[in-house]
Amino acid sequence: MGGKESKQTVSKLTTSATVPSTVVRPSRRIAENYLVIWADESIDSKNTDCQNTLDELRSVVNDVNPCATSTECIGCLNDNKEKISFVI
Repeated sequence: MGGKESKQTVSKLTTSATVPSTVVRPSRRIAENYLVIWADESIDSKNTDCQNTLDELRSVVNDVNPCATSTECIGCLNDNKEKISFVI
């Protein structure tokens, strides 16, 4: 602060790398012993948002059962005793 100005030199290092398009990406493992039951009385299988949600769920778990009634949901649970079931 005695009237002297400090000067700093900053050097820039730039690197670039290209990844070939043939690189194999690791695949996600799908859980096979699980069942997801989607309980919702307003499920509309023709609705785009509904289809997108089902697709996202199926990308993680093989079996996704949408159920519109509680009776349907209970039936799915009773029919699939060999799998671990998740109700959402």
